[in-house]
Amino acid sequence: MVELQRIDNLLSISTKSEIQSLEEEEEEEEGKKKKKKKKKKKKKKKKKKKKKKKKRKQ
Repeated sequence: MVELQRIDNLLSISTKSEIQSLEEEEEEEEGKKKKKKKKKKKKKKKKKKKKKKKKRKQ
């Protein structure tokens, strides 16, 4: 019985660490997606500024 409890404890520890690592990976992926969106917004703003400058010069 004691050995079974030890095994169960070890399994629960390993699953907890796996769950934690999976959660961290998901957070990293979400962070990457947010960064990509920000980059896209910046590119759009730069394009708009360039267009405005061209119109002003004309």
